[in-house]
Amino acid sequence: MPHEDFEVKEWGGEVRLKMLSCKDRDDIAERAKKNPAGLGPLLFVRCAIGEDGKRLYQDNDTDMISRTKSAVVLDKVVAKIMELNGMTPEAAKKNMGEPDAGSGTTA
Repeated sequence: MPHEDFEVKEWGGEVRLKMLSCKDRDDIAERAKKNPAGLGPLLFVRCAIGEDGKRLYQDNDTDMISRTKSAVVLDKVVAKIMELNGMTPEAAKKNMGEPDAGSGTTA
């Protein structure tokens, strides 16, 4: 899966974030229905990878992430994950070929 290195100064460096597979994205959506508050930590543990491309965390690490990471910083990382995976309203519009607000053009 493609990935992107994202600078997180608060954590002292970069975190490598991978794109989700369709299966992962669908699974996360189902879990979010049951526990919306756990969406951010789940996205993080599913997308944070090492240089070898392997996940750094497992699904059962979400509680630990919730307790040990700053909410503000984790929200910033999760926003990047959502952008990377086309999970923002702007990305959805772009992927659907809808015009950008105010530009009159399509992405």
